[in-house]
Amino acid sequence: MKFFKLYCYFLTILVYLSHESLGATFVYRHKIVGGYSADDDYQFPYQASLRDTLMEKHFCGAFVLTERWLGTAGHCTSKRKATGIIIVVGASIYSKDQGVRHTVLSIAVHPDFDPKILRNDISMIKTETFIDFTPTVKPVKMLAMPPKPDAIVFVSGFGRTSSGTIPDTLQWIKMKTVTFEHCVAAMTKQNKDRIFETNVCAIPTDTVEGGACMGDSGGPLVQDDGSLIGLVSWGVPCGQGMPDIFTKVSAYKDWIDSVIDFPTVAEYHDEDDDDEGDDLLLDDRDLNDYDFMKNWSDTISE
Repeated sequence: MKFFKLYCYFLTILVYLSHESLGATFVYRHKIVGGYSADDDYQFPYQASLRDTLMEKHFCGAFVLTERWLGTAGHCTSKRKATGIIIVVGASIYSKDQGVRHTVLSIAVHPDFDPKILRNDISMIKTETFIDFTPTVKPVKMLAMPPKPDAIVFVSGFGRTSSGTIPDTLQWIKMKTVTFEHCVAAMTKQNKDRIFETNVCAIPTDTVEGGACMGDSGGPLVQDDGSLIGLVSWGVPCGQGMPDIFTKVSAYKDWIDSVIDFPTVAEYHDEDDDDEGDDLLLDDRDLNDYDFMKNWSDTISE
């Protein structure tokens, strides 16, 4: 047993060093560096925490869209089964038994997601039970068009802090968007080809060394009116003065609408147990998802 633990320890060190040796090579973003603690459970009511079912350990962020659907990054879910994820909503303190837990019914990863370069890094998660909206749990509206450069935005998450520890309180940081050209020019040579027009790039406004990192992946990036413009995808670790890269939700509007509008929640009922006369039964609350267009915003912050 001691030999096995020692082996695991050295294996962990080896993996860590292999990533460090890549220097500026991109890594998954999972934490907020140089940010602030959320005031209470009401500040980011759309924020969700994705946790593994075995230990309930947080591994990614997410955001509430409807009573059954949440959005997150593709790399957060592409290698996980629905049964291996617990969703926690309505919580700003990690250690306390806060929030409401939901199990996962299904996962929809973008069909063109490329895990090697994190292109089309977006996925949708459907809960088995309805998410009750309260003052601390609310859906976020999504911006239906690209944000303008220099727009003030905010990213939130339970990722690691600048001290390298997992924060007990939900963290957030103020940032501003930059142009595609600025983003590519400011990025390391190894990563310039990993930035696409379907990304949003942002830099911190109050500090040079700040931004998202390990644990924040999949979490929301919102403009100052609260509309979602992106989700945390990747960056150079961590808070090194280079832009953070987010998946631009407006670029995936058609795909998001198609996933949510598809009646996967419907059940076919046949009292006679034959192949004829089946009726499509929908819960009244499921119909809310079919009116999803109201969740898109056309208001762009200056």
